[in-house]
Amino acid sequence: MSLVLSSGSSAPPARLSGLSLNAKICVAATALVVASLAITATVIGFKSSSTAEAATMELARTSAREAAGALQSRIKANLYSVMALSGAMTTTKAAGLPLQRPQIDEITKSTLMSSPDFVGAAVTWEPNALDGKDAEFAGKAPLYDATGRHMPYWTRKAGGGFHVDPIVFDPAPGGQ
Repeated sequence: MSLVLSSGSSAPPARLSGLSLNAKICVAATALVVASLAITATVIGFKSSSTAEAATMELARTSAREAAGALQSRIKANLYSVMALSGAMTTTKAAGLPLQRPQIDEITKSTLMSSPDFVGAAVTWEPNALDGKDAEFAGKAPLYDATGRHMPYWTRKAGGGFHVDPIVFDPAPGGQ
């Protein structure tokens, strides 16, 4: 019987043909381990990426909630300051107690200084509604407009102190 070897596809590659069976098994096992590690690393990478993305989104939501809460607290505190000023004016006037113009100015300036968020503050009265003395103060800017209405708008000066201008309303219906 004769054995003929052909150079067909059933022959082992030339690189591995000179290796022992033990070496061939080691090469195959190493290739399987490397392939397994590559697949495992890829799966872990995708899972950790999605986990990191979810954690980042939760952190962003938490930060946004905290910022919104802090802003809401500031707005609420500022609103309470304005409501207290309004309540003081309304209650004093309703009780029939006299409101002095300089007193109103000091209360208004105090409200302005109560919050760094306030740009300006004002208490404005309808004509002659404060004390019926608008005519005595007519044209005395900056605390009064041309009619004498008590209409000062207080703002902060850059170096400290206050700046005041009269509020100007258009008396025409629909005016600003």
